[in-house]
Amino acid sequence: IRFVGTKAFWDLINSTDQEMLAFHNVPPQDFIRLDQERELRRRATRFRRYKDEERILIVVIPGRPHEQLHLELYHEARDEIFFMGLRDAWSNVGATTLPERPGGNRGEGDSSGSPRPQPNGRSWPTLVIEAGDLPSLQKLREDMRWWFSASNHQVQIVLLAKLDRPGRRIILEKW
Repeated sequence: IRFVGTKAFWDLINSTDQEMLAFHNVPPQDFIRLDQERELRRRATRFRRYKDEERILIVVIPGRPHEQLHLELYHEARDEIFFMGLRDAWSNVGATTLPERPGGNRGEGDSSGSPRPQPNGRSWPTLVIEAGDLPSLQKLREDMRWWFSASNHQVQIVLLAKLDRPGRRIILEKW
């Protein structure tokens, strides 16, 4: 979808029934404005990836299956950490947007968490979960590679959860 302005962007986001949209020709200053407006609108959208050099913004409008998929998986991982007696040593980070470099590419996972406090001034989560119905497993694997590369491997575990409706199964991968 060609980006033609913030009003048209939000009109489409508010009227679509699609889970994922890709906008092309999104200038960095408009991405910043969209991110600020998203906070004000409190719209349940995720800016899964912003590629500043290509000016591409991948937007996820998560539905119930998407949310259940990553939240259940995250809660299982978090509960295991708590059962080890580390409840006070773990911080839920959620779907925080993280920059690859200042003013550059950005990514937002579905769920994430880190030890508390972060060791050695780290700012990236240790665990990231990426889930989806629409993105292919290949696209989810591209997301995984982005997390490791962008964080310089501060992200140590990426869990992928792919809902395969036709096959009536959930595909899980741990990286």
